[in-house]
Amino acid sequence: MNRRAAFPALLAMLILLPAFAAAQQGRQPGTVDPRARTYTVRGNLRFAHNERPVENVKIELRRFSGDVAGTTFTRNNGEFEFTGLSTGQFYLIVEESGYESVRESVEIRGSSPLGLMVYLRKIATGSAEETGNSVSALELGLPSKTRANFRKGMDILYTKNDPAASLAVLQKVVSASPEFYEGYFHLGIAYDQLHKPEEAEAAFRKAIAVSAERYPQAFIALGSLLNTLQKAVDAEALVRRGLELDGSLWQGHYEMGRSLAALNRLEEAEKSLGAVLKLRNDYAPTYLMLANIHIRQKKQVALLVDLNEFLRLEPNGPQSAQARVTRDRLKQALLKQAIDNAENAPAAPPKP
Repeated sequence: MNRRAAFPALLAMLILLPAFAAAQQGRQPGTVDPRARTYTVRGNLRFAHNERPVENVKIELRRFSGDVAGTTFTRNNGEFEFTGLSTGQFYLIVEESGYESVRESVEIRGSSPLGLMVYLRKIATGSAEETGNSVSALELGLPSKTRANFRKGMDILYTKNDPAASLAVLQKVVSASPEFYEGYFHLGIAYDQLHKPEEAEAAFRKAIAVSAERYPQAFIALGSLLNTLQKAVDAEALVRRGLELDGSLWQGHYEMGRSLAALNRLEEAEKSLGAVLKLRNDYAPTYLMLANIHIRQKKQVALLVDLNEFLRLEPNGPQSAQARVTRDRLKQALLKQAIDNAENAPAAPPKP
């Protein structure tokens, strides 16, 4: 069986696997099927006073009974993750010297709680400058009531996962401080999660305008939204500008890969997704997108690697069953191809 004959059925299957949206889409990447037996808790630990990520800090996940379900350390971007969990009530515990103890409730029912925002607050013994992490001039300029509303809105949106309830609070923030572009950005995230693309686009564009086009996250979020709306040309231009401002944002490289793949610029898309893996190699949707690219390029071995990595990171997700079937069929096709090649190989000439 030759390579050309092996691909049509695989292509028909794999192309059904949808591209993943960025983390701010209504269905978060990595969310597992409710029928699956294991779940993932993923979030971000930040300093409360300035939103900066907290790196290399220990986080424990405990069950309601008090038993430790897992222990991890935050990455350099503040992200943390616990996998292989069952349903039930859990608590995220952070005990860091000089900071208030954190105890955040997390309930797992039929899906993985992702996008959690956990805040580390300095014990009140001095001024903000004593924390070792200076407060941005933008946030320092917020009135105290507006700052409190911003913190409340962030908690409702990311910790309580209630974008609808966060809207009124975040709207108060931008009404009181219309120059606070981060407020518009998070307002856009809330609208996006509520599947209101027109409102989300308006909020992201407002964040870009108010920031004098210097806020890369807003460019990338808007590009992600336009990718989902199948406006790849516009999305590419926005994401490219975001990456020009900050090339370390892995989400930007991921969205660039989405745009380029949609425009059939496969080699460029492959390069962008490779940049994602250099910054973050545990994001399962990256491997799924690479699989779609490699099957279009007829790169069988690379495709097999993609599917193996995707299934290792997300064994029970909504796309996992189909990816597993595709992977197993590809293995069979490659094995048969190897056997056919061996059988059809010309015999070695007799030794003199």
